[in-house]
Amino acid sequence: MFIGDFPVKRMCALYGVTHGGYYAWRHRGESARREQDRGLLRMIQTRFETSRGTYGSPRIHHCSPGRRDAG
Repeated sequence: MFIGDFPVKRMCALYGVTHGGYYAWRHRGESARREQDRGLLRMIQTRFETSRGTYGSPRIHHCSPGRRDAG
């Protein structure tokens, strides 16, 4: 098996992981954190497009759900 142009055996040895660990990782589902990140990215893209590209990071952050105000 190959990862891109490289043999799996060689890449596992290089990174110090087992073949079994690599294949378990490949078949594992998406993490909860990754799902949250995808949802946040969709929200940011929607806000940016809705504002016709005028909202920058401060405005998008201000509109973000669950944000914490300092002070």
